[in-house]
Amino acid sequence: MDPFSITVSVSSLIVVCTRIIKLSSDVSAAYRSASFTLSAIASECAVISASLTRLQNMLLNEPERLGALADNLDTALLGCALTMSVLQEQIGGLAKETEGGERQVKKFKYVLEQDYLKELLQQIRGQQVSITLLLQTYQRYG
Repeated sequence: MDPFSITVSVSSLIVVCTRIIKLSSDVSAAYRSASFTLSAIASECAVISASLTRLQNMLLNEPERLGALADNLDTALLGCALTMSVLQEQIGGLAKETEGGERQVKKFKYVLEQDYLKELLQQIRGQQVSITLLLQTYQRYG
């Protein structure tokens, strides 16, 4: 995969991270018990977003350094995109938007899906570690 394609993938993931952070914040405000899980998800997404922004800047400034890491980075970004997609759908499903543009939280649905959200939190943590490790590798050896 070429640096430009990776940069585009990174940009779209940054947008998804931002959406998840916003959704997590909206839903978390409605649940006292949800605040930890949703805050942790938002926190992990913020770290991923920061790492991806750093990676994007590096790719734009020195695309030739990507070299052998391109395939590994592509795999990590794909895994991250899949996890983010599921996460965005799950958190988005916990709230519906009213006609006035406000979010109305579905409390019953949250109670049923709390364990699944915790599992997704673990997956997003793994993605964050993977991206951070690749970023460090790219900085050192790219």
